[in-house]
Amino acid sequence: MAIPEIGNQPVKNPVRSQPATPKQTGPNAPSHPGESSATAAVPVETLRGRAPQVATSAPQEALSRQSRAAGEARGVLTDPKAILEHELKTRNLQEAYGKLDPRQRQQFDALARGLVPPGTRVDAGAKEPGPFPHGSGDKQSMERLQAFGDRTNLYNLLQAGQLGNKDSQGRTLLSNLQDIQQSHYPEAKATLSAALGAPQPPMMGIQTLSSKFTGAQPSEYARVANGLMRDGQVKLANGETLHRPPSDAPQPGSQMGTGMMSTPYSKVERALTVYADEKLSKPEIASRVQRSTANQFSNDPNFNRLSAQQKEQFLDLAAPKDSRRAAALSVATGIGEPVAPVDNRVSALLANGRLTSVDSRGDTLLTNLHRLRGQQSGKGFEGSQVYGEVLNTLSPPPGWPARREWSAALEQDARSGQPAEYVRVVAGLTGSQGKVSLPGGRELRTPPDQRPDPQPGFPPFPRSTEGLVREAVLAEGIRSGQPMKLVNSDGVRQDVQITMLGCGPNSDNYRVRVGQDEFSVSAPPGFRQTESLARLADYHSMTPPHLRGELKHVAINEGHFPGDAEAGKRYGIKDFQSAATAGGHRIDFWSGTRNVNEGTFNHETGHLIGERASREGQRNSASSTIATLALLPLSPFIKSPEPGPDPNHWNVPAGWDAQSKKDGNAIDGPLTGENRAYSTRHEGEDFAESWMAYMRARSQGKVADFAREHPNRAPGVDRIYHNQGWQ
Repeated sequence: MAIPEIGNQPVKNPVRSQPATPKQTGPNAPSHPGESSATAAVPVETLRGRAPQVATSAPQEALSRQSRAAGEARGVLTDPKAILEHELKTRNLQEAYGKLDPRQRQQFDALARGLVPPGTRVDAGAKEPGPFPHGSGDKQSMERLQAFGDRTNLYNLLQAGQLGNKDSQGRTLLSNLQDIQQSHYPEAKATLSAALGAPQPPMMGIQTLSSKFTGAQPSEYARVANGLMRDGQVKLANGETLHRPPSDAPQPGSQMGTGMMSTPYSKVERALTVYADEKLSKPEIASRVQRSTANQFSNDPNFNRLSAQQKEQFLDLAAPKDSRRAAALSVATGIGEPVAPVDNRVSALLANGRLTSVDSRGDTLLTNLHRLRGQQSGKGFEGSQVYGEVLNTLSPPPGWPARREWSAALEQDARSGQPAEYVRVVAGLTGSQGKVSLPGGRELRTPPDQRPDPQPGFPPFPRSTEGLVREAVLAEGIRSGQPMKLVNSDGVRQDVQITMLGCGPNSDNYRVRVGQDEFSVSAPPGFRQTESLARLADYHSMTPPHLRGELKHVAINEGHFPGDAEAGKRYGIKDFQSAATAGGHRIDFWSGTRNVNEGTFNHETGHLIGERASREGQRNSASSTIATLALLPLSPFIKSPEPGPDPNHWNVPAGWDAQSKKDGNAIDGPLTGENRAYSTRHEGEDFAESWMAYMRARSQGKVADFAREHPNRAPGVDRIYHNQGWQ
């Protein structure tokens, strides 16, 4: 069914009488009597009495219709009317549009058409609405992209039924938006974008004063923003005057990023911040805000068990200044509930009783959090960011992604029984001195700042606390040579000791001990990527203890494996490059630390386990061979020959080849141009890939899936893992 056009519909044949047209609810329904579109037959006498129409309008409309029809036939819309019709249809907004009264439909049409800049093109066949094409980033392309966002926000307001919301003077949001669009001050277009975007859900869930103000009264926000940006001041509903700040400098405690300082949204935000701080400085309003916050916890037994001082600390953390500003703004203007929003992360720590846990010095978590938030940061850290990241660690928000990686025991303790000690350590590392003492006299120091230099003209981003504690623990452990308490990626605590044996002219040498097992590491001279040493310890700790002895040495090499060319010829793979090689109780990583990852480590360990199988008599080998794991080459694979008999006889458990052939499938791995998995290159690679896939399945809790997909390989690999032999 065709969608009626927006505005300027052609007049129907006036000579032949027609029945009354049903009420239209599409975007082209007439707005009010006298509009150019017609909804019924018009008497001939009436037409004869009208002034003659401009003769050139019909050809122009015809050309417009022809252009629009041609664009639609190609699937690319360029006419503003067609674009708006299409976007309303694809968003299923015809019914919402039809609920607008005639005057509102007229305002909506004019406002929406003004948000379609010249050169806009929309792909009518796209599954999802969006600008087309994205452009090259020039000024016109960016304007079209901004306009698309503005139209999207307008459609969201239509869908939410907010366009009829009235301000303190009785004007609707649509009227206020149209006033901004028709204004001519320099920032009018940006102010319109701000007024359209302010009612949308806050970015990343951050509640600003503008979002608080707008959430209760979007039309009032549009009026205030327009007056503030046009005149420099505006009367609020309570009769007081809101002034535009004289400077674009951010206000203390503002949540606006530095890149947004010049936007009307941020200027309104700063004006509201200054106003709210003024109100919060009044004892009667501050006292009311404090009481409203405390009342939220009046029936909470955990809160009532706190001392008077602890209650003050808790309320200060649970409702920080930004929240109190929002409450003070509501008290003063009457817009919204006069209740300070509570930080759910802090209230969660109260609910689970962890706020009163103590650190090694006897201070509570509550005290340490309060101290952390108020301390002077150093070493490139920014206080509010550090505080927020620590809270996310202690009490992750819903849906916070879990990362599978090794950590220091202190970090695990943060989520279990010793969060107060974790906060004390972070406070020391991010403070002005950059150090903290541990029980027993050991001292952690802030690791060197590894952030790249900022782009010219941009300030550096603050340092993140992600991985800070583990990096400090690792650096201290290597410096002192003392054992460290680490937690591997499977969540199991391990005693790890990394000792630097010396720096020679050809290599730096280390010894890595995991529990009772150890291996040596050689690296290029000047090697300082100690994180790679910890990762090797992490991967090795997840290898079953009875198999760890198969690894005696790891070498990190800067160049490529010398045998790559020969291997490429054998496999028929152009530009073949080995990520790592293994044999004789040794793993070599090539191209530096780029390939030091869990999958590659487990693959090469699989080759070493195959050698053990051979030594135990499960299969004899003519010589100890070196196996390679290929990376996908940069250029396409070329057709490879069928692999022939290998004179070296790869070391695998006896009968492995027969078992893998019974499964009749390949292990997931890098694919060749013929879509044949790397494991099909040889039975030795099949076993190594099987071990890697099995270890991955264990880490993901999918051993049953591995067994179902590889029923003949899985039992043998599982028996090897559990030290039950091969068969």
